[in-house]
Amino acid sequence: MTRNDVTLKRVLKQITDSPDIHFVSDVYQDLGVSKTTFYEKFPALSEEMTIIKETIGINKGLEKRKMRRSWSHSDSAPLQMGLYKLLGTQDERDALNNNESRTKEDTRETEYEVRKSLYE
Repeated sequence: MTRNDVTLKRVLKQITDSPDIHFVSDVYQDLGVSKTTFYEKFPALSEEMTIIKETIGINKGLEKRKMRRSWSHSDSAPLQMGLYKLLGTQDERDALNNNESRTKEDTRETEYEVRKSLYE
């Protein structure tokens, strides 16, 4: 495939037709073009690349939802723990990880004590 064969319309169709595309590299590999050719056609900071990445982001979002749904119906404790860590509050995640939850006030006190000890 040549550079002229790679159009934004074709790239977007490739992404939407293949829900397992999660990275830009998946796109140019599936299209059979080199990385150099792809980025010459769609520079990293171009509007077209932004559209490509947003479309890939839709695939990622759908995949994440599918995984979370699968995890919630699983009997596997590690999968359920992973889902809980994603959905839980910071305090709940800290408790699951055996981390001590710290408030902003605790952090400020610690920073003050460290700075104070430097001048003693």
